[in-house]
Amino acid sequence: MFSSDGTDNFVKRLDRRDDLARLIVLDTWIRNCDRCHRAFDGVIDYNRDNLLFESLGNQAYRLAPIDHSHCIIDVGFEDAELQDATRIRDENVYGFFPEFAPYIEPDSVAVAVQAMLSVDRPALTEIVNSVPEEWELGERERVSLVDFLEKRAQFLADTLPMKLVDRPLLRNFTP
Repeated sequence: MFSSDGTDNFVKRLDRRDDLARLIVLDTWIRNCDRCHRAFDGVIDYNRDNLLFESLGNQAYRLAPIDHSHCIIDVGFEDAELQDATRIRDENVYGFFPEFAPYIEPDSVAVAVQAMLSVDRPALTEIVNSVPEEWELGERERVSLVDFLEKRAQFLADTLPMKLVDRPLLRNFTP
């Protein structure tokens, strides 16, 4: 495994460049600020230690992002915080490193957004219910977290593609 070096040396040799869009969509959906965090002064801190590349031989690599411990930032998982529209409609894009930009394709973004939308309420409920009881997330907060993720996915489906590519595909496009 190799950490990102801030260039496109690994990115241009990815076996699945679509994974770049998937990472950005996931990180943005769950508000994972640990890879790319915008400070209060607007400066973005790129944490390349959480962006690894696995060697596949023949100078080919696979994206291997790690650490989603800083997801759903600024939320103490209180019901009111999870219903806060400013958090649901957070305009920041997470997980988008500058070296990714030339390799993000409109169809990859469309597929990643569609994958996000395909995680339906029963699946989200199952995921949220897998949170250990030791985290003391009550039933009401679990329902609110599912609501939060559903609403955030809808918001991002309408707003995120145009932030990632110049000519996004229509929302219901199936490549």
